[in-house]
Formats: sequence, structure tokens, C-alpha cells
Amino acid sequence: MLPLADVELTLDGVALIIHGVQVRADASKTEITLPNYRAPDGSWKAAVALPDEIRGTMGDAVIAALPAGKQINYLML
Repeated sequence: MLPLADVELTLDGVALIIHGVQVRADASKTEITLPNYRAPDGSWKAAVALPDEIRGTMGDAVIAALPAGKQINYLML
């Protein structure tokens, strides 16, 4: 089962909630990705475009909320 996270970002006083942030983990890595949608050509596209500095901060917050003892070796948003 794929865990999903909801992330609330407050930018300049405006709260944005991103539903469906995906958390994937196996024995060697944990991966955090933004929600995707299937484009008309069948390819998967990011549903949300965020600047790198916000993506990194958001990923750090999602990892911090993971259960204690979970090893984190890889992060991608």
C-alpha cells in the first residue's frame, strides 16, 4: 500500500494544501513525490510545480513526520 500525505504550505499568508503527496519506501530508500496525473498522451505529469527551495523544505517536513526509526537514504520531489 502506498502512503499518501497532505501537506499545507503557507506562502505570504496564503495557505495551500497539496493532497496526495506520495511516500514510497523499501529497505534501502525512501522517496517523496508530488502528485501526478495522466496527460492526454498517456504520460505522467507533475500535478504541482514548486520552486526547488519550497520542494526541498516540504520534503524535509514530510520526512520529519514519518514514524521514528525509519531510515531515510533518498529524497525526490
